[in-house]
Amino acid sequence: MSTSAILEAYHNNGYKWRLNNFPNIFGIRSTMDITDKFDDIIGVFWGEKRIDNIVTFPATTDPGKFYTQNPIDGKRTAILVTGQYFNVYAMGLHQGRYEALKQIRKMSFYQDVNKDLIIDTENIKSQLIGANLHGTKPDFQPWRVGKFSAACQVLEMWNDFQELMGIVKQSNYSEFDYTLFNKKDL
Repeated sequence: MSTSAILEAYHNNGYKWRLNNFPNIFGIRSTMDITDKFDDIIGVFWGEKRIDNIVTFPATTDPGKFYTQNPIDGKRTAILVTGQYFNVYAMGLHQGRYEALKQIRKMSFYQDVNKDLIIDTENIKSQLIGANLHGTKPDFQPWRVGKFSAACQVLEMWNDFQELMGIVKQSNYSEFDYTLFNKKDL
């Protein structure tokens, strides 16, 4: 995806981006179905006085099939609603194991109750539920999302996740925005 295409998507949706080397993190959901595949994109763009850097990575913005059919709370699975969320992530440990971007403020989530692998858009709740942005695991080639996401935004490849974290750390900011698009809306 080109820098101009993503900036146009931000503009067309009335979203804001920041300069001064702030890492503007975004996701692009490919479909409204839960496919159990890394078929989405997570990316970041930044620049000092203008946006001149962008990288994108294979990812998932949906929970895996396992947690959709076996919700952690036993009732429903949370799926992040498209939109822009300001200062929602900060550096922290994912499940106490490794450094990731940890959810620190409420975000809006669809509540899938019927477990049919199609995102239900009528029931939305604003929650702080630990829906982090993280990677899978080192030296591993996942073939499906599986248990890697119960509501998180997850990069497929560990090296890609490490590259994203390097960009975030190098920025010297402490809190980060996240913007999620549907591919059909770009």
